[in-house]
Amino acid sequence: ALAALHPKNGDMLFERGQAEYGIGLVHWQRAEYSAADEWLTRYRDTGAALVALDPARPQWQSELVFGKHNLATLRTKRGELAAAKADFNAELAALEKMIASDPGNLELRSRQADAQGWLGSIAKRQDEFAEAIKQYATQASQLEYIAHADPKTASRRKDQAVALSSVVHTEMITGQYAAAEDALGQERKLLDSLVTLDPSNVDWKIYSLQARLDEATLERRRGDVDDASRLVDETLPELEGLSARGPGSYLMELSLLEGWMLRAQLQSSAGSTEAAASAMQAVRIGEKLSREGDATDVELYEMDFRVGGAERTHYRFRPGTPFPGVALTNTGAFQDIVPNQRVVSASTMMLGDHRISSSLVTFELLPIATGTELRLTHQGAFYEGSTGS
Repeated sequence: ALAALHPKNGDMLFERGQAEYGIGLVHWQRAEYSAADEWLTRYRDTGAALVALDPARPQWQSELVFGKHNLATLRTKRGELAAAKADFNAELAALEKMIASDPGNLELRSRQADAQGWLGSIAKRQDEFAEAIKQYATQASQLEYIAHADPKTASRRKDQAVALSSVVHTEMITGQYAAAEDALGQERKLLDSLVTLDPSNVDWKIYSLQARLDEATLERRRGDVDDASRLVDETLPELEGLSARGPGSYLMELSLLEGWMLRAQLQSSAGSTEAAASAMQAVRIGEKLSREGDATDVELYEMDFRVGGAERTHYRFRPGTPFPGVALTNTGAFQDIVPNQRVVSASTMMLGDHRISSSLVTFELLPIATGTELRLTHQGAFYEGSTGS
């Protein structure tokens, strides 16, 4: 109310904007996305009003940029990709003006690189792979500039390596294996240098091992199953060893999931009877990640428990995960229900727009002397791209 009475008082407008942002954030955390959008739109508009009062003041420019970024990430989460893309591009335009006035400001350049990464993920979700590669490559180039400008901050190199990983994954999807190999070489060089710099940094070691799994995926796609298997066999024990030291991080669990799924695929291709055990290990890790819930938000769960009835679960990866804003969906149907005896369901899992696995699950209730035995039979098929690569 005070800001409305004094529309040219920047300090009052700023305080109103902080309140709008706080209310929007609370609604977001409660998954009340329409209300969050309303309040964050108000926050962005307050930022625009501040810039109109004093266009040269960096603090007001930053408020407007933050407002655009918050709306863009929220709309990405809601699947409103066209609106999110427009918001991120508006953020980039504002950042470019700020950087032109302060070219040595690495924080502004970091925010610019972050927005480019989001645009890459949106393009990838829309199967616009050339655009995705362009955005990811621009992000990696920007982060390389930042790393050279700030060589004492080692995490800058990690950020650059993660951006290169996005380039690698997208180039593998489109069959650009030579380009993927080149980007992967740059990524591994950066990560290996970080591990050498600080061997005790577990996260850097995990990123390095993830890059080795990417190399295995690349070899598998090229048809070199033996080399791919060798890389997985070298990498998984190292990941398991790191995991055994203490509670695993999300990054650790995701890497183990990727490793076991890739091993199952390779064993299945070779006709190995061990493929089922590897696949079940991947399922156990995936279920653990779902239970912990740190990586995704549950957007939908529906079940119609009858023969022919559907069961649907929709998750969305949170910011800060390897697939920010990407949907993970599982859609199935009950094939057979015999009361007190058997339930059979079939389902397909999608990562974004890519089918990654199909399952046939049978639950059997068997009478035994001490009560009832539950027997679960899980049959799964894991497709190309099931690791997100």
